[in-house]
Amino acid sequence: MALRLDSANSEIETLFQLAGDLQGKSVLEVGCGDGRLTWGYGHRPALVYAVDPNEVKIAAAKRTLPPQWYGRVQFAAQSLEQYYAAAIQTPTRYDIAIFSWSL
Repeated sequence: MALRLDSANSEIETLFQLAGDLQGKSVLEVGCGDGRLTWGYGHRPALVYAVDPNEVKIAAAKRTLPPQWYGRVQFAAQSLEQYYAAAIQTPTRYDIAIFSWSL
């Protein structure tokens, strides 16, 4: 059986229906993997902080990060628990959190 990844972009369309317009917002994306979902919405927010514990997938996401997104989209190899522990020291507010396939 071949793996199909949302060829109709229904995941992105649903994200926008549920979250509204992300233009200018700050987004925390948990479980971002290699950035598959990030590439569908990352052009709109003012800030994206995307975390995933898989270092190989994060490295792939960083390699394919469009240069125009540098400074706005950041990928970090960390679990949600690690993110939370760091956030206690330096709190950051986000307009929305995305948990795609992470729960």
